[in-house]
Amino acid sequence: MAIRMEIIPSEDQVTLHGPPAESGGVVLEGKVVIYLLEETKVKSLSLKLTGKAKASWKCTYNGKTHVRHAKREIIKMVKPLLPLKSEPHVLPPGKHEFAFELPFEGSLPETVHVKNGCIQYMLKAIADRPFPKRKSTQRHEIPIVRFSFPGSVSHLQPINVHDVWNDNIPYEISLPVKSFGLGDIIPVTIKLFPEVKDATFKSISCHLKECVTYCKPESGRFKVERQWLNFTTDSDDLSGIFEKTLHLPIPSESDSIHYDCSTELIKIQHKLKMRVEIDSLEEGEKAFYVEFPIIIMAESNNGPDQSLPVYTAEWFPNVCARRMSLPPSYDCVSTSQSTVMTAP
Repeated sequence: MAIRMEIIPSEDQVTLHGPPAESGGVVLEGKVVIYLLEETKVKSLSLKLTGKAKASWKCTYNGKTHVRHAKREIIKMVKPLLPLKSEPHVLPPGKHEFAFELPFEGSLPETVHVKNGCIQYMLKAIADRPFPKRKSTQRHEIPIVRFSFPGSVSHLQPINVHDVWNDNIPYEISLPVKSFGLGDIIPVTIKLFPEVKDATFKSISCHLKECVTYCKPESGRFKVERQWLNFTTDSDDLSGIFEKTLHLPIPSESDSIHYDCSTELIKIQHKLKMRVEIDSLEEGEKAFYVEFPIIIMAESNNGPDQSLPVYTAEWFPNVCARRMSLPPSYDCVSTSQSTVMTAP
């Protein structure tokens, strides 16, 4: 092969902060590298960004199995990396680098990979060569993840549940925040104030319920899939008034659990469900349940990188030396010098 290409983004993923209606977006920088073994003619060189959403699920109606499909094109953008001209460009043997910058709006939905659907973003470098040579292409998936704003009220507000079960067992359940990241520990504090003499609680168990909803808006068709993540059950005898904090580990791998999202075709939501089993009651129900929503994010709110991209007027000559942030000022761009070829 006389030509080999590589796409090298400055970041492994695009990170958006805040809800879609409030996020300011970011700029992804990087370079397309071409390796040539011999002198090569190239009519055009471009980088295409595409984003697609799709969902597909089976359902049974009148004894027959039907398959529902839903697709959306989220974004399509083409960035030329070589000036357009009538004659082909002649590139000598060796390594050639072409810098690029691609804006990502803050309203874009996050990357999602679930059983019956996905939201996926792809970079595709295309080198078009004169006939009879074929086009050379290279693809690179670029995930989009969304984090909360630092100090976000909606994500960092605590959860406090107060109620009375069966008119004689008041209880309180509390969490320090509403949102947690993959790999986090959820600290759930439960307090029980039984008004029944010698009340004994056999066990307290917790389950994390994940609901994935697939939608086809134009037809109103949808399907909901549920999965449960069972945490370790506390089976010790618990008598009288007591307070206990349970530490519930969220898996760090996205194969086991997905983070929340709300898009046109795919929606993912989570609820924490607690079961308290009573051992000493002679009649009636032997357990009660408490369920409330929580938010699972791609990364913890306590992570070291949970900060907004800071605008800076600094302009580094190496395109991969800068992290994704707002574009530099025009004054700096006009006076900068770079050894890397920059796309028009």
